[in-house]
Amino acid sequence: MRQKKSTASARGKFVGIKGRLIIRWLLVGLGLTTLLLLGWEWKSRVWDGKQRLNLVIAMPAPGLLSYDPSRQRIFLVVFPDTLMIDAAGGYGVWRAGALVGLDQQEGKQGTLVMDSVSNFMGVMADGYVVRNQESGIRNQEYDKSRIVGWLNGAVAGKLTGKTRTNLTWWDMLGLWWVVSGLRPDEFTVVNLGETVALAAQFSPDGTRIYQPDLLRLSALSQKWFTDETLL
Repeated sequence: MRQKKSTASARGKFVGIKGRLIIRWLLVGLGLTTLLLLGWEWKSRVWDGKQRLNLVIAMPAPGLLSYDPSRQRIFLVVFPDTLMIDAAGGYGVWRAGALVGLDQQEGKQGTLVMDSVSNFMGVMADGYVVRNQESGIRNQEYDKSRIVGWLNGAVAGKLTGKTRTNLTWWDMLGLWWVVSGLRPDEFTVVNLGETVALAAQFSPDGTRIYQPDLLRLSALSQKWFTDETLL
């Protein structure tokens, strides 16, 4: 009986040691995998934090955000929901506020919104951050607190799949960090519908829509995104 108890005890100790070793190696493997993924994300960064970042965002209506690290300023152009815009990829003319839904419906993962805004503004975008329509800022109330809050949701949405973006985790966290650290007076927000670049009209159903004046839009875009004295 004593021999059987000793054998069982020794076997139990062996199983315990083996179990601890398996857990330890699993943790080591998980750690190495995490490091490899972080290294891959670092190499795949869209933004190095030193150059200007032009980013298409949708909140839910799209806009073009530009951050200049040398001047530490955010410049954001937002589109009216009812701006008529050519959707990239041959989808025809759509209202700007419907682009996110179209992108989601066609499974474009945000690229349709980015390409449409880039083509419209004549500015090469570095990346895009598109959230689901129900996750946006309503009534076009754009200020620092709302933009930072929207970015918080975008970072969380990257985990849950509700954010479509080509930015890596390093890009997202870096952008959130710099935006959070800016003062409110370092944000400039322009509603494109309040500029000479758009002309208001009424559709047959009485809805106010906006059509672009391409020459004026091009002139403003060049000022906003190529003239560094304005940022």
